[in-house]
Amino acid sequence: MKSKSIYIITIVLAIILAGFLYFIIKSNNKEIELPKINFDAEAQLPNANINFKYPKEGFYKLGINLTDLATSETLISGIHIEPTAEFDRNAQSAYVVEEIKLLKNEKNFKNMEELESFYKTDFSLSEFEREYAKENGHILDINDNKYFIYKVTEDATVWHALTIAEEGVIEVSLAYTNGFTPYSENIYKNNDGLFLEILENINPR
Repeated sequence: MKSKSIYIITIVLAIILAGFLYFIIKSNNKEIELPKINFDAEAQLPNANINFKYPKEGFYKLGINLTDLATSETLISGIHIEPTAEFDRNAQSAYVVEEIKLLKNEKNFKNMEELESFYKTDFSLSEFEREYAKENGHILDINDNKYFIYKVTEDATVWHALTIAEEGVIEVSLAYTNGFTPYSENIYKNNDGLFLEILENINPR
């Protein structure tokens, strides 16, 4: 009698466990809807003929703040874009920081192949930057503009893209960290495509 009771309890527990696992699998497979990002506002890089579009509600609708970067011997112009919403750990990867810089073409790059070679081999750059540039860097054509792009994944993930323009070298970056919730992980994956959208909405001359 005792063994029969144990058998029944075992069967019941197995059914409960199976139901729980089914719920977990269904939850993980459920498509997570992300906020739609519209590049519906336009601005111009200060003191430069470079136009760019950005979402007026901010990336992932987290608000937006645009700040001019201080110029220097190498930086002609630049803009820093960050969210304004209070930090939410569930959406950690949505808190992206974008920068667009116009740098002096000090190395006098004539073509993208020269620029690519510099970022992959020049010892004036940090070793880990060179390694990532060599590992995944490549030239990509976006709206008839050639960019050298590479992705750094250290403590944070940072996308870099560079192109040669009439006024100098344009550098675009997108930085963010990874969260550990399903929602944040989906955003993290989506940010690869978001970076390409950002490049599509820059109009260098």
